[in-house]
Amino acid sequence: MRIKNVISKRDVKLIKNTFKYLKKFKIHFLSIIFSMIFMILLGIIQPLIAGKIIEKVSLQQFNDIYYFLILALFIQIIESFITSLKSYLEITLNNKIILDVKNDMYNSILNLSMKVFDKVGIGEFISRLQGDVNILANIITNEFINTLISIIRVLILSIIILKINLKLSIIILIQFPINYILMLRFGKELREKNKSLSKIQDIYFNFIQQSLLGIKYIKTNNIKYKNFEKFNNISLILNQDKNKISKFHNFAYFIIKIINISNNFILNIFGLYLIIRGNLTIQYFVAFTSYSKQFSEDLNNILQLNATIQKSLVSLERIFDLINNNENWECEKFGQKIKNKKANIIFQNVYFSYDNKTYILNDFNCKMKSKCLNVIVGKNGSGKTTIINLLLKLYNISSGNILINNIKLNELNEKSIRNLISVVHQQIYIFNLTIKENFKLINKNINDDKIIELCNYVKLNDYIQNLKEGYNTVIKENCNNLSGGQRQRLALALCLARNTPIIILDEITSSLDDESKIIIKKIVKKLSLDKTIIMITHDKDLINISNNIITMN
Repeated sequence: MRIKNVISKRDVKLIKNTFKYLKKFKIHFLSIIFSMIFMILLGIIQPLIAGKIIEKVSLQQFNDIYYFLILALFIQIIESFITSLKSYLEITLNNKIILDVKNDMYNSILNLSMKVFDKVGIGEFISRLQGDVNILANIITNEFINTLISIIRVLILSIIILKINLKLSIIILIQFPINYILMLRFGKELREKNKSLSKIQDIYFNFIQQSLLGIKYIKTNNIKYKNFEKFNNISLILNQDKNKISKFHNFAYFIIKIINISNNFILNIFGLYLIIRGNLTIQYFVAFTSYSKQFSEDLNNILQLNATIQKSLVSLERIFDLINNNENWECEKFGQKIKNKKANIIFQNVYFSYDNKTYILNDFNCKMKSKCLNVIVGKNGSGKTTIINLLLKLYNISSGNILINNIKLNELNEKSIRNLISVVHQQIYIFNLTIKENFKLINKNINDDKIIELCNYVKLNDYIQNLKEGYNTVIKENCNNLSGGQRQRLALALCLARNTPIIILDEITSSLDDESKIIIKKIVKKLSLDKTIIMITHDKDLINISNNIITMN
């Protein structure tokens, strides 16, 4: 069986893509190679010194034995230093590669269409970012470098052992064709088992992510024990798959180890026979056994490369399928035109479907007036939120046009769209940062006075100033240290920090008390004098003050 039968052209392309990440770190990589070559030279010298010491002891020649002992000690100290240096270089290179790969992967995730997130679990992306990426770095900084060094060492040691004794060298070489065939067989099967494991890991991460986001739902609906039972079942399956792989790997290792032990036994017996016959000295026999051990280990490393690649290709596929979008996931699409600050919006014969089957919008037409309060009303499922999603370019329309000042939305670049529109979603999300840091995240140029002004505008400044840490108060997970009304008003203040001409408000008064609703109503009415406000609401008071009502059927 030849290696090309188990590694396809696509696999070769994946491996090439992997090593592209080395280009930035050539000097770092070469430093590791040079340190390992130096260690090879030390590894060649040490067995000769050890053999010499043993030979002198056996002959009771103690005159200059101390010289060889000191030399051996000095070499070991140098080897320890080089080993530490090499380890440090490998770790830093590994971390740099992981950083670059994660950045590329995360950037690809951010540019995917919302349709992809509707279908693919978040846990799968986490699994690829956290698990698969480490395997890619390991291929470069561990497997590839070690294999390269093994090749160099095998070439050097093969010359040395052949010169020491040809017959002993033949005994060593006999085992490798058998090992090679076994490794090819085991490597192919290991790849299939790892594919199955990756799917279970995706399910595992998805379940954890969903459960922790819905922890309040789990507790209040008394499903904590059922949730744990499901987690335990998934964990058991994952553990079983890992155990199967471990069992298979250990079995393969055991078979190959038995072959190597048998071969070494024959080697030692034959070596002792040559010493008794006077055809080999003790010094060179000791050196030969040390060299042969290194030679066997290195040659096995080279042969195991295919098995390692087969195992790693599963992760490489998942990484580069994401980075290069080989799975043909829908990505965000933007044009090149730059938009000015005006904001007249027209939906013109718009069709849209989330699943490419059932149309949520069917020949939809509407106009949203500039500098006024536009309210979208209608029953649940009529497409109110869909209009917002399309205007925000989170999804691409199936057909028709959305125009902003007679420019098609599809023709605008991403920056223009984001600088035109800001939104307060129905489900408020504020980062687990300080209040001030959240404002800085939205607008890096905003100063403290402007932050206070905006919070005053939404009637929140007095509350914040009375907090122990004031604007340096950290927003807790899910905004648990804010009431519903405070959460909505802070979200609105953050929205205003972007200073866009269009503001979208999605059910901003839902589940609020009457006092908070009155505050929000006054703010919205004032904002509509200068900005285009688009609001989804069931609140009759807000509907009554609107300038333009868009009814969804």
